[in-house]
Amino acid sequence: FLVFTYSTKFSAGIQNIKNGRQPDAKDPYSSYATETYRYIQNNVSEEETIIFFKPRALYLNTGRLSIVTDINGHRFEEADYFLYYEYGTGMQSRIMKNHSDSLEPVFSNKKFILYKISK
Repeated sequence: FLVFTYSTKFSAGIQNIKNGRQPDAKDPYSSYATETYRYIQNNVSEEETIIFFKPRALYLNTGRLSIVTDINGHRFEEADYFLYYEYGTGMQSRIMKNHSDSLEPVFSNKKFILYKISK
């Protein structure tokens, strides 16, 4: 069922794009998201880790390891980058509040900001 649902949604998304419909800003294949993925692929090494609230989606689209802090024992200090997304979760707010002095923006567009974490 899961595979069928995913492939059906994926096929419908591809068909919408072929028909000229642009993905909306929350879509993982919006122009903002794909621009962010390209930047990460070209500028973040495969050995570096990114904090992001959707780690599987980020890995699927960039090939870069991503973690969610406060889950499975992962901590902020493990990561090299933090990817902020306009429609993200409370985890992002906590990181911005508790670690803002450690964050240096290296890329941004209308929906995403990628921060390098200073150690």
